[in-house]
Amino acid sequence: QKFDVKPLVLHINYIPRQFDPIALGKGNYAELLNILPWKGIDLKLKNVSAMGVYGWNSICETVAAEWLEDISKNQV
Repeated sequence: QKFDVKPLVLHINYIPRQFDPIALGKGNYAELLNILPWKGIDLKLKNVSAMGVYGWNSICETVAAEWLEDISKNQV
């Protein structure tokens, strides 16, 4: 009923192969990631703890939400 995900560093080296401006125009904002290469980026993913979360899907959603909030507030 309780889980802890320890903090970790995610090192990113991403070289986009194709940018699709039509998809971006249709609202696929993930295409923004394909504009520039991401080289040597370190994301520091914080510790996440929760209680009363059941099932892998709920755990993954909780962890992802915590990490995305932290990244958007502190690392962008």
